[in-house]
Amino acid sequence: MNRRVVLVRTLMLALVGGLVFFTVTHQRPKVPADADHLKSDDPQACLSCHGRGKPHARTKNHPLNDHCWECHERAR
Repeated sequence: MNRRVVLVRTLMLALVGGLVFFTVTHQRPKVPADADHLKSDDPQACLSCHGRGKPHARTKNHPLNDHCWECHERAR
């Protein structure tokens, strides 16, 4: 077999293996289990503190998604 074909297949296998590993081991960020964070499951309640211009605004590298519970989970 051609060296280039072997190299491409090896790189593809490594990429797929890395993606599978990340998918299996990734843990969703937990929301603190304090009184402020246990009040509501409504994303608007989250954004009242974590929205743009608010006291605890999300960082610039945070995804532009206002559906908090798609990524975060409650710490219990």
